[in-house]
Amino acid sequence: VTKLAGSMELNPYDLRNYRDLAFIYILAKQYNESTSLCDKVLESVPNDLTCLDLNAIAYYAINKNSEALNNSLKTYKMNQSFCHDLNLGLYYGANGNLTKAQEFVDKVLNENKR
Repeated sequence: VTKLAGSMELNPYDLRNYRDLAFIYILAKQYNESTSLCDKVLESVPNDLTCLDLNAIAYYAINKNSEALNNSLKTYKMNQSFCHDLNLGLYYGANGNLTKAQEFVDKVLNENKR
């Protein structure tokens, strides 16, 4: 059982439910609700890749591009993949750093050719 701020405790089942609901909120374009749930998970598990990724997506969708980039950079440090490269390209571009955006997009294009 993981203790949240205050007296609320989340067990692994609760954490999974929060993640699942946050994803559903993303699909329904209810971005603030998604980040609210993921923030609760991140209070217990600060390096939760799923919620960091979901928050990045939600922040990007509501034009909180700096927050999107910060969340994506955290996930990239923990799990470098072509998906994270592509996301970073998108978020750097949204923040106006086209040079970094191009660097990550090129990395995806060049490293993942078959």
